[in-house]
Amino acid sequence: MIKDLNWKLQSGRMVKGMFLASGCPAAAELAAECGCDFVVIDGEHGQGDERSWFEQIARLDKYETAALVRIPAFRREYVQRVLDYGGDGILLPMMESAEQAREFAAAMRYPPHGTRGMTGIFRASGYNRELESYLKQADEKLLCAVQIESSAGVEQVEEIAAVEGIDLLFIGHSDLTMDHGCYKDFANPVIKEAEQRILAAAARYGKTAGMVLRPGMDLRDYASTCMKFICVGTDLGLMQSAFRESLKSVPEK
Repeated sequence: MIKDLNWKLQSGRMVKGMFLASGCPAAAELAAECGCDFVVIDGEHGQGDERSWFEQIARLDKYETAALVRIPAFRREYVQRVLDYGGDGILLPMMESAEQAREFAAAMRYPPHGTRGMTGIFRASGYNRELESYLKQADEKLLCAVQIESSAGVEQVEEIAAVEGIDLLFIGHSDLTMDHGCYKDFANPVIKEAEQRILAAAARYGKTAGMVLRPGMDLRDYASTCMKFICVGTDLGLMQSAFRESLKSVPEK
């Protein structure tokens, strides 16, 4: 059964989750146990291979936590396999044109609304046990998210947001600051202007916006916006912080 994160977002709820960079299925399960509404399995920068995407998605079957995958780049075979594995949605990095957005949205949907291929037996449908139910839900419930993280993407964000089938615009603050020569300066006026353009485009076309909550950011600043998809960090980063704090509790002498 598809976890309907789209419904939660369209109802105005703020949802919270994290990126999973370790490639470890136990980390996915632990994130769900701790109450994440979603996880984003990081296939772009994470340490897991495609087999680990499958295993992490499978571990989340018994939870309400939605399993999304950030694929490395737009390739139809990535989209096809993630969805057939049972993924609840896909985040595509470095979105920079409406043409690419349309191709991506189509790849996530079955004909006549898209170009997704059909297989004889696949995990998302319970190996065809729930095929009829899956086919009725898939086009509507799967989350189609794109990452705006370059000056080129910001320039085209209105056209990207207007594409039917794109559900969420995710602001890639780190790459935006790198692209503008102010790495990690999230309060830089150029970055704040880009952020506002993305939020305005998302709101105009009825899309949700998302981001990683960075140090110094206050969610109250986004209370009246469409910013409803919040990542608190990565499993590796959160483990690193916990390890450091734990070691501080042991005296050196």
